[in-house]
Amino acid sequence: MTKYLFATLLFLLTITRVNGQYKVDVKQTTPQELIYKVINGDTLKLTLFYPKKVKKKQPAIVFFFGGGWNGGTITQFEDQSKYFATRGMVAILVDYRVKNKHKTTPFDAVKDAKSAIRYIRKHAKELHVDSGKIAVSGGSAGGHLAAATSTLEGLEEPNEDLSVSTKANALILYNPVIDNSKNGYGYKRVGERYKEISPLHNIKKGVPPTIFFLGDQDKHIPVATAQDYKAKMEAVGSRCDLFVYKNQPHGFFNQWKKEGPKYFLITTYEADLFLESLGYLKGKPTFKKPKTIALFVSKKGSVNNEGTKESPFSKLETAIKEATAIRLKRKNTKVIINILPGDYHLEKPIIISPLLNGLTIKGTNASEVTLKGSIVLNTNWKKYNNDIYVTTVAPNLDLDQLVVNNKPQILARYPNYNEEAQYWQGFAADAISKERIATWKNPKGAYFNALHNGKWGGFHYQIIGVDEDGNAILKGGQQNNRGSKTHKEYRMVENVFEELDSPGEWYLDKETHQLYYWPSENVNINTAKVEVALLKELIQVVGTLEKPVKNVTISDISFKYTKRTFLEKYEPLLRSDWTIYRGSVVFFEGTENCVVKDNEFAYLGGNVLMASKYNKGLEVLGNHIHDNGASGISFIGDPSAVRSPSFNYGQFVALSEMDTISGPKNELYPRACLVKDNLIHRIGRIEKQTAGVQISMAMSIKVSHNSIYDVPRAGINIGDGTWGGHVLEFNDVFNTVLETSDHGSFNSWGRDRFWLPNRSEMNELTTKNPDMYTWDAVKTTIIRNNRFRCDHGWDIDLDDGSSNYHIYNNLLLNNGLKLREGFNRVVENNIMVNNSLHPHVWFANSRDVFKHNIVGDAYQDVGLLGWGKELDYNLFPNAESMMKSQIYNRDMHSIYGNPMFKNPKHLDFSVKENSPALKIGFKNFPMDQFGVQKASLKKLAKTPEIPVLRVASEISANEGNTKVAWLRNTLKSVTSEQEQSAYGLNTAEGVIVLKTWNHSPAVQDNGIKKGDVILEVNNVKLKDLKDFFIALKNNNKLEFIDIVVMRNQFELPITIRFK
Repeated sequence: MTKYLFATLLFLLTITRVNGQYKVDVKQTTPQELIYKVINGDTLKLTLFYPKKVKKKQPAIVFFFGGGWNGGTITQFEDQSKYFATRGMVAILVDYRVKNKHKTTPFDAVKDAKSAIRYIRKHAKELHVDSGKIAVSGGSAGGHLAAATSTLEGLEEPNEDLSVSTKANALILYNPVIDNSKNGYGYKRVGERYKEISPLHNIKKGVPPTIFFLGDQDKHIPVATAQDYKAKMEAVGSRCDLFVYKNQPHGFFNQWKKEGPKYFLITTYEADLFLESLGYLKGKPTFKKPKTIALFVSKKGSVNNEGTKESPFSKLETAIKEATAIRLKRKNTKVIINILPGDYHLEKPIIISPLLNGLTIKGTNASEVTLKGSIVLNTNWKKYNNDIYVTTVAPNLDLDQLVVNNKPQILARYPNYNEEAQYWQGFAADAISKERIATWKNPKGAYFNALHNGKWGGFHYQIIGVDEDGNAILKGGQQNNRGSKTHKEYRMVENVFEELDSPGEWYLDKETHQLYYWPSENVNINTAKVEVALLKELIQVVGTLEKPVKNVTISDISFKYTKRTFLEKYEPLLRSDWTIYRGSVVFFEGTENCVVKDNEFAYLGGNVLMASKYNKGLEVLGNHIHDNGASGISFIGDPSAVRSPSFNYGQFVALSEMDTISGPKNELYPRACLVKDNLIHRIGRIEKQTAGVQISMAMSIKVSHNSIYDVPRAGINIGDGTWGGHVLEFNDVFNTVLETSDHGSFNSWGRDRFWLPNRSEMNELTTKNPDMYTWDAVKTTIIRNNRFRCDHGWDIDLDDGSSNYHIYNNLLLNNGLKLREGFNRVVENNIMVNNSLHPHVWFANSRDVFKHNIVGDAYQDVGLLGWGKELDYNLFPNAESMMKSQIYNRDMHSIYGNPMFKNPKHLDFSVKENSPALKIGFKNFPMDQFGVQKASLKKLAKTPEIPVLRVASEISANEGNTKVAWLRNTLKSVTSEQEQSAYGLNTAEGVIVLKTWNHSPAVQDNGIKKGDVILEVNNVKLKDLKDFFIALKNNNKLEFIDIVVMRNQFELPITIRFK
């Protein structure tokens, strides 16, 4: 509460029992409690606030908290109570019974409300209350109770003095639940008794004057219902002032809501005027109604102007300074900074502190207003040779990006830039070979970029010298949390003068301060606009947990041209493979309810947006994010919030030393944030261990209706299980993992407290502590209604330890779903085109569920200790793929056949009315809601490549040629005389081993080999794959089986493991 608003110190009373009566202790200065009712062992209290000067009697205002009669807190209206006490009223907060705490009904709550009013009126003299001036107020269900005290008959406690009226003298209602019928709220709780408890249905003559506050986006109380209430009130001669606030949701007046502080003041101001009109208060409200001041920034302005539209500032920095001065004088004033069309070059990052709460910075349109981290160079180009020009720059100029005519140029590199090349847009094994380095006059300062040896991201180094053998001395490599050597082939070097050999390339000699440039095609070097990037960050919104920045909005601006950050200090994201630079072009730390919407972010050197440590309610809406160096949108908590954290794949904390409490340790993490309707593509242009949306050490992040594609690694990545509760829905994610491997369009890790690098130790630990995964993954993460396609990994990849997921209604277009070891993954009602479930190294007690899905292939299982809790009611493409699972007594109710997709050529994979998928419980889900929905962005957004569908008719026609993966070996039936002849068989029967995996249990210890034909299993001859899987099912309790194979045209008996 602001010092301005509540400057007056409150003093409060102690109520003490004296001879059965009560009196005020005027020496007390804090709120005091008073018991008004004891029922069924529950003690209900009032909390009283008194004015500084207590008279014999004064008007009172009584507040009931909201919470759907289920929960809530008595302190909800504490700020309003403090204010009205300063205005000379006795303000009273009422506790009453709710379902979650007391197992009661709304009818019981009404009885408590009436008891409270009756008690206050009965003891009005002792409480210094004017019994004829009692205003009753409340919000939501509390608003219902307030109205109920004055509209409902009955619902009384039988042992009370019913001669004492419970009717208020005035009502102040905040989005009250006034209609409890089927058309209103609460019908499920009250049923056909709704007329007995619904204020809307009990308005009679004599209902007290009322003021009614409502937001027009309230999902519980429609505006029409409020208008009906007002009409009925006026029809019986009662006053009803209705205030409807545009674009406001339910509970909009609460301080913790996005615009809560603003609407708290507005509604309190109107309530004050209402009470003054009734004679309860004298004089005007003691604070002014919130005021908005608009400042303007224009290319035609001046730093010496006033900042008005007619006399605008020329710099955003000046407007920020003026906004700060305004807020220092008038703390409740809202400031809007309007940026008029033009390019604005920031001299240093804009810092927004809690002093600027409520600030809005908006351009006229992102296509018209640009904030840049660059400056324009004054050049004097001279020819260096036939192709290259040179100009002198300032000695202290540490530029990182060269932009010519609004197009970024290429830092001199080897090999040359080629957009069609997959890795680094051009790679070469000899990037820093001794022979190549020997051709450079000054290797120092060059940048060496290489993929991880397993292609799990990238490394970046600076060459700081050359050793006596001619090899580069490197500094860096901190950008990956999974150590390895650099990849021997996928390498690139840049910032080398001798590699300046093609149009568009440039190089800065920092010793001579000479900038060299080979102009791109169609660039007139004498008239070209030349810019260089100097800043890493542009806007920093920074508060603290104790004093957060609130309600800042940044909209309708383009952000361009910042420095690369790949050599900055990185920190590991717990035990995931990723590290990250904790910084971004627009950065949030210690904030609440901020908004970034309708902006463009392009040609930025590092991370675009980051919510670091404590952030609540950040919304990122309708932005276009493209052609940037690192991740798009990141939510990164502080490791101090994690209990017993570890920071590398091989590290862990022993159970004996572990903090075993579940959930976060402190509040330094992002939560309840929204990423919606953004177009994100071509990010990770420099750093490869990056994502469109990155989440680590956070809770309840919603990622909805985004289109994400053309990225080097994951489209969406969740780095750990801490702390779940995320919702990923209606996203379109494809063209991912373009420059790396072993990943997915969606990727996650869950190397949390239960996860150990030693599998046998982890098995033992999780067997003894089966719910241990919930210590960190405390909430279920939901992945629903998305479309994924990955051509270089999995469509969805839940990697090491990922636990507590619900995955449903997703369309997977190419490489299916991988579930590596973890717990409680429920996967249902998904479509996996041409692919299937990839269960990898599951625990014996994983509790995984896979049902009602359409799959395009057999399960691709690896190293399972168990087959989960339930795998059943799925649709397979053919009998062989289904029978493989039935070996393990799974999918016993599953079927196979043509799913009968409606229009797959246009990406509509809904099934027709006679599809067999409907028989196993599959339900169609929308196929036209994936990705960005904002019209201007939807026009720009790509959609994924349409898969070439292996339709069931083709499968049926070639049923014998079906290939099935079994223990990661590829098998097929013998189907022709040609195969019979080729393998030297007596008949065209048996199962051909087309491909083997060296680590497969069936291959190890001189097991099956590529080219074998399996003829018998435990003395049972085989005709085809179906017979093979039937034989395995009949022997599924065994660990080893005896088989006969034809190998090099000789029958050979061998024993193999098949578990």
